[in-house]
Amino acid sequence: MPDTVYQHINDNVYNILQKKSYTNDDLYELKTLFKEFFLYLVKDEQQYFPSTFSIIIYCFDKYNIPDLNRNKIRYTWKKLSRVKKKDNKKVYRKQLYELIINFLNFVELISNEKIQQNIIELIPKASIESSTKEAESIYESNIEFLNCIITSRIKKSTKNNIDKKLLYIFCESENYGEIEIFLNNFWAYVWKTVWKGCNVNFFNIKKLKNKENVYVPTPDSQIVIEPNYLLDVTELADCFQSKSVNIYMYFLKKFLPNKTSLPAIAGNIVNSCFDSLISNPKENFDEIFNNALKSKPLPFFVLASKDIESIKKIREIVFNQFLNLKNLVADIKGDRIIVEPTFLSPDFGLQGRLDVLIEYDNEPTRKDIIELKSGKAPSINFSSINQSGAIQASALWHNHLAQTTMYNLLLDSTFTNRVGTSQILYSIDFDFPLRNAPNLIEKKQEVIKYRNWIISIEKALSNNYFQIFDSVANGKENIPKYLENAFNQFAFIYNNLDNLEKLYFHSFASFIFREIRAGKIGTNSLKSKSN
Repeated sequence: MPDTVYQHINDNVYNILQKKSYTNDDLYELKTLFKEFFLYLVKDEQQYFPSTFSIIIYCFDKYNIPDLNRNKIRYTWKKLSRVKKKDNKKVYRKQLYELIINFLNFVELISNEKIQQNIIELIPKASIESSTKEAESIYESNIEFLNCIITSRIKKSTKNNIDKKLLYIFCESENYGEIEIFLNNFWAYVWKTVWKGCNVNFFNIKKLKNKENVYVPTPDSQIVIEPNYLLDVTELADCFQSKSVNIYMYFLKKFLPNKTSLPAIAGNIVNSCFDSLISNPKENFDEIFNNALKSKPLPFFVLASKDIESIKKIREIVFNQFLNLKNLVADIKGDRIIVEPTFLSPDFGLQGRLDVLIEYDNEPTRKDIIELKSGKAPSINFSSINQSGAIQASALWHNHLAQTTMYNLLLDSTFTNRVGTSQILYSIDFDFPLRNAPNLIEKKQEVIKYRNWIISIEKALSNNYFQIFDSVANGKENIPKYLENAFNQFAFIYNNLDNLEKLYFHSFASFIFREIRAGKIGTNSLKSKSN
């Protein structure tokens, strides 16, 4: 980092600290300095970052920042992000000192320059010392990974309120024997999705002090039910719509016919262009397009039979994106650029195929992802709602962010201590085609949560619990426009079945789900129920 940047930060911090009293205006000045610094760190990056928070997450990974400093910078930005300009409300010195020290400690990590002595002299020694300490833990020990079998689940009344119930699940594990897991409100859904005999993976759970064999999930935990049941990443990602998550989409699509569409065919050819350009940046467009026609001619015949101009339209769409991709491929840096690698994760119960994986010889643990999308790109100001209900700037469609999040989980599962970034490449956008997809633990927990729900519902369906079909047939909310006609058709047919027809449909669906389940994880009996 140039000395001018480092000196600019120190000079401005020194000017703030010299004041006799502090207001929110001083915090706003610190906020501006904070944002300027992080923008400087990514000034040479080709990808677009929708928010300061996304830059922070990217820098955590790029510079391999320790957990303590990550937590303190997250806390600092959480406080600073709320500060408004021209606010004379007084600020406590202790709070300002804390935020400044957190920021300067981070700058020190990046620049390898010590905090200047003139600043240290203006901050009480106690504030500086406390910045390097972690809060006293309520935990005794940590288990990074635990596989176990659920033996029971119970609700316990609290001492002070018999109506308030605490949720516990009991497990048997090979390494730790019988243990008890307490689930707080955030993890309460797990209590509803597991069953006796359910196989579960726990990541990063901690043992409570003075509690024998009682463990709790933490903000960094993951809980995966039936992890050997590998769910396809794209099928799960389709459940993430712009306003919310609709897991019924996963089940609905299993009963809908596959239809040939112009955007789908164009998208497949754009992917072929991308693959070919990575192998040979001088590849000829006509050759790629004609090879695509020859390799899968039937979809083209279907479209041409309805609209003779459709091939011309597809060619025009693909050619424009081909030109964009040709320029972008030249900027992809890496020692190995691997096209369409497939990954299976029995840790997180996922499987998927990336578009591009980038590896580096000088950083063997770094694995970067690029996922190509040929459809309409969202505005760079687009925001989505996370599972806590907060609005989050992303510049990505919700399902695309979910998809790259699951790819990150696949790589985490495959490569020990993996670091790296993920990006969505919107080939139709010439202004901001490459967009950062932040690698967030909160998003990873969200996608696993809905994966768990799907697995739990499939288990229920295989055991003849059919209420899910009523929910699917009547769950009109958040159905994407391209599926509205198909959904209405399914709902009309299902809701007009007589009792005998519905019984046949339920029985046959239950049989299919049992077969799918048996094919993925086997059956416990010598003779399957489906025989």
